[in-house]
Amino acid sequence: MFVEMNGTEVTRVRREQGLTKKALAGAAGVGEHTIKRAEDGWLLLPATVHQIAGALGVDAHTLGKRVQ
Repeated sequence: MFVEMNGTEVTRVRREQGLTKKALAGAAGVGEHTIKRAEDGWLLLPATVHQIAGALGVDAHTLGKRVQ
């Protein structure tokens, strides 16, 4: 199972918090390329989405939707 990212929302929240992609990646414990993929709307593993959401302080459900 994967999560289809809402890239617009990821970008909006990141910018609202004044974070760069690199800073968010460090806070989430993922690579900067993963943040780029999230913002481009790629499919990500749920655990990765939870890491990003945790770093942003938002619910993971606001960043994407599960797909089969």
